Amino acid sequence: MLSINNGVRLEKKTVWQDEVGKISALRVGTLDYINDHITTLDVTEESESGDWVVYDHYSFDEDGILSKLNRTINILPGDRSVKSVFVIHNNRAKKRSTVALKLSTGKLVSLSKEWLPHIPIITNAQAFHFSPLIDAKQFKIQILSQGRMCIQVSHP
Repeated sequence: MLSINNGVRLEKKTVWQDEVGKISALRVGTLDYINDHITTLDVTEESESGDWVVYDHYSFDEDGILSKLNRTINILPGDRSVKSVFVIHNNRAKKRSTVALKLSTGKLVSLSKEWLPHIPIITNAQAFHFSPLIDAKQFKIQILSQGRMCIQVSHP
């Protein structure tokens, strides 16, 4: 599922959650535009079992190029949250920092070699499975008139 917002977010989180729940989406994306330029892209991916969830917050520079990723991986069975920051340049991601927290308390814990889900880091906007919609004029016109749009995107 993909939601595209133009400018300020006008919807309440419960509206968004209802839309996601209707289709039982395991991967959800949200694009934010300001003045017809993409500024951020959030992707949430969840396991079918609900044991883990990955929150990716991608930032774009003023030229519309991916520049940064803030990733949070929450793993329920391990009661931990791993937060990482990556800088994206020339279609490559370089890790800048990582911190691990106890999910239930938010307290720092040592980084471990425990299993983490493997979700690729996207370094080029065209690599997102919904990339054709990012620049599609028909969608931008509808977004400008409605302020928001949700669509279901099938996997390739």
